[in-house]
Amino acid sequence: MKSSPPGSGSAGRPAEPVLTAGAVARRLGIPTSTLRSWNRRYGIGPSDHVPGRYRRYTQADITVLATMQRLIAAGMLPSSAAEVARGQAGRTTNARGGRPDAALVGALVQAAHALDTQTAVEVVTRVVERYGPRTAWEHLCRPALGRVEAEVVGTGRCIDVEHVLSWSIQAGLRRVRPAPARAPGAASVVLACAAGELHSLPLEALHAVLAAETGRAVRMLGQDVPVEALRDALDKTGAAAAVLWSQVPATAQAAALRVACDRAATVIAAGPGWAGRRLPRPAVTAASLAEATALLQGS
Repeated sequence: MKSSPPGSGSAGRPAEPVLTAGAVARRLGIPTSTLRSWNRRYGIGPSDHVPGRYRRYTQADITVLATMQRLIAAGMLPSSAAEVARGQAGRTTNARGGRPDAALVGALVQAAHALDTQTAVEVVTRVVERYGPRTAWEHLCRPALGRVEAEVVGTGRCIDVEHVLSWSIQAGLRRVRPAPARAPGAASVVLACAAGELHSLPLEALHAVLAAETGRAVRMLGQDVPVEALRDALDKTGAAAAVLWSQVPATAQAAALRVACDRAATVIAAGPGWAGRRLPRPAVTAASLAEATALLQGS
């Protein structure tokens, strides 16, 4: 039986065009030695290479290489750039578990300082796809936010950097792939920031985790939700659970919690704004993303 010639596909289908290492190097404007180094050190190379044969690159392989090249040019460490580029290829999007390289936190902060939203969103998106939104929030987004917030507090500057970082994290989290939906009619969850509360990123992270892990219908109302709007949303959806986020004590309004408690079986007062407050029943506090998720998964 004759073997298929290079460039032919199985079952009579034409294969994707392939290029030699030299042709790829010329297209990208880099030495072939760099291609070999990236392949040896970071696993960025031909996806279907057979030992003993010449390396042949598909268009998908070239796209990964071009992404890595661009991220390195933007100042990202090669190891971090390789991790992001591999995520773009979709080779590891189902391989959940583990943690992202700590250097990715620095890369995300660096992109924010450069006001480079394209790179920042790409870093967040690829980490979300590879490790899931829970790990991305805890080990990438929160540490990056902490670094930039410390700079803002310490210098009074970098407000623009903080805004770019927050926007990029939000954009990356919103690209999460939802889990298969539960049966029609399954109880939904309403997420809302208290009236006057503009800090919604932790709620965005909770939304992404619930969407990716539970398959429940999650209604995100976002920032600064008046009590009347919260009441209307709960009445319309018949939600079984509600989360009300408050970052600071000034926005921790008992009236909003009472409205939620009258309409939902599970009510979570999330965020540091509720610390030390007496809560109406059945409202409970959640000190972390993991705690809030566990409470909602059990509701």
